[in-house]
Amino acid sequence: MSRHDRFIARAIAVAGRSTYRWPVGCVVTEGSRVLGHSPNKFRNPPTIDPRNVTVHAEMATLARIAGGDTAYVARIGARGEPRLALPCPDCLKGLTRAGIRLVVFTSDNGGYLVEKIAA
Repeated sequence: MSRHDRFIARAIAVAGRSTYRWPVGCVVTEGSRVLGHSPNKFRNPPTIDPRNVTVHAEMATLARIAGGDTAYVARIGARGEPRLALPCPDCLKGLTRAGIRLVVFTSDNGGYLVEKIAA
């Protein structure tokens, strides 16, 4: 099992702990060491501000750590199957500011995609 396989599996497990409608999990690593992980989280009820109901998993993870080189992001469907988890533009900016240069995220075909982040 490759490094990407191990950490994307861990991100899927983290996504399983989310209580949000679209579960997403993020794991940030430095080499083969996990620096932090977090699922997406409720921030405030939709009746208060429907545009800001969650903290994205990537940002929740970055709030707990400093740095890293790779982010693993996973979203799961209703039956626990991997779904596309391409980070949004704001999360990509946050990951770049944190020094992360590689993002590995789940795809709809059950695998994952690896993308370099431009500095």
